[in-house]
Amino acid sequence: MIRAHEGLDQPWDTTGLHKLLKELDTVPARRVVLAATGTVLTTLAWQSLAAPIPRLIAPRKPTTAVPPSALRIVDSLVSSAQAADDREGSSARQTISMSVPIIVKLLQEGDYSPETGAHLARSLAQICQTLASMHHDELAAGISQRLYLMALRAAHAAGDHALVASILARMSGQAADYGQAADAVQLAATATEAAAHAAPSVRALVAARKGIAHASARELDAFEASIDDSNRFFEQADLQAEVPSWAGRTDRTELDAIAGRGLVILAAKRTADPLVVLPRASELLQARAQTPLSGDYQRSALRHGALYSLAQAQLGNLDTAVDAAETALTRLPAVASTRSVMLLRDLAFFLDRHSSAYPRVRTIVHEINGHCRRLHLR
Repeated sequence: MIRAHEGLDQPWDTTGLHKLLKELDTVPARRVVLAATGTVLTTLAWQSLAAPIPRLIAPRKPTTAVPPSALRIVDSLVSSAQAADDREGSSARQTISMSVPIIVKLLQEGDYSPETGAHLARSLAQICQTLASMHHDELAAGISQRLYLMALRAAHAAGDHALVASILARMSGQAADYGQAADAVQLAATATEAAAHAAPSVRALVAARKGIAHASARELDAFEASIDDSNRFFEQADLQAEVPSWAGRTDRTELDAIAGRGLVILAAKRTADPLVVLPRASELLQARAQTPLSGDYQRSALRHGALYSLAQAQLGNLDTAVDAAETALTRLPAVASTRSVMLLRDLAFFLDRHSSAYPRVRTIVHEINGHCRRLHLR
């Protein structure tokens, strides 16, 4: 049994990165990995902003050159992993993990310029970020956090402040999901600082995710301020400009969905009047919930579709709630996401009180519970 941060406390320089690469164990076999909390976690986050950016150089005795074709292959692996995560959730995580040793070997043994070294480190950070997201979806909190921390080290070594911000924002979201509201707010603050000079589209995404941290902490005013910032940054964004691949879904639909999720959290915590915030949440969630079944971002559509259904059910709009739940269930065969099924389980629990008088509700509750039983969820 280990903590997620164990073995990662190396200097934030080239020597430290190469030590981590040498001992890198992204998913420790046969060991329980416990998530870190409190200052152990937030200190690492602040260190990622304060430490100087190293100049990545090849090892003293490189065994082979890193040609442009190798970088193109690595880029293809990164983009394919991100697309699989968006479409299918966690189902491809074992396959994607096989790309980590490829990039690590190039960094450890290749002959490359500092620019190419930064490119490889950035690629490693993106792969680890994607794998972390997948493991989080399957409730493997410790493994997911370990991968995020490794991604943070690699993104820092690459000098990619926007990617550092993305990773910290995702770590904040993970902390919020597990009830660590204070950690979530701290991590969101570091993400905001890291994104200070990033493109407006990146800042819009980071600000929206910061809103989730404040919602989890029951900070209504701070939530609203974060969403206002997100909207302001999005209005400043040049939608024709090139953005990092991991920020590709920073569009109005996704930002609205994140804001809607925050409102559902606030309603659940009774921080705001549900009858006031849930209609607004439903409006914001609707577009993502109704993503075509053939479209991208099926994982997000499943998760936010479940939240849209829950909001509608709480407002008493049972037909709309059932319609949304049916659409979400239709996505399940193609999307692996235990967290989303758990959301559907919560929805079924809420709907069940109406099942005796409403046949459609009874049917959808039965179908959701069947999926939960197959995943051994109670």
